[in-house]
Amino acid sequence: MDFRQLETFIEVANLKSFSRAAEKLYITQPTVTNHIQNLEKELGTLLINRSGKNISLTEAGSLLYEYAINIINTCEMAKFDLASYKGRIQGHINIYSSSVPRKHILPNIMVSFLKKISRRNLYYIRFRFQKCNQLHYQWWYWFWYRRAKYPQ
Repeated sequence: MDFRQLETFIEVANLKSFSRAAEKLYITQPTVTNHIQNLEKELGTLLINRSGKNISLTEAGSLLYEYAINIINTCEMAKFDLASYKGRIQGHINIYSSSVPRKHILPNIMVSFLKKISRRNLYYIRFRFQKCNQLHYQWWYWFWYRRAKYPQ
């Protein structure tokens, strides 16, 4: 059992689709299938009910899901804390906004944000913009507070 397999399992459970999980994780659908099959083989139990296009977790899958989220979140928190300890904070910032804020408001917010963070303490930032109906400021807190990869 490894972290990639657990992340794959979590995404399949969340998205209820092997192909959408593959797309989100930037891996192939056969790789997703392989990760799930390897987990099931190692644990000796069926984790996902596959009936046609419908996917649901078995009881064992639901149990593993809770543990997998805790394991991945603990690992992410450890990485964050160790990076903070070394004076480097890294992570991903996902910004969701409609087109008008994305063009007119977010550039000013990002400039202000980058000015507030010391460049020497900043190791890696990746901004990813996605469309939605409203602007979410949740991304701001990644650098100020520890944040779980998979909120519970």
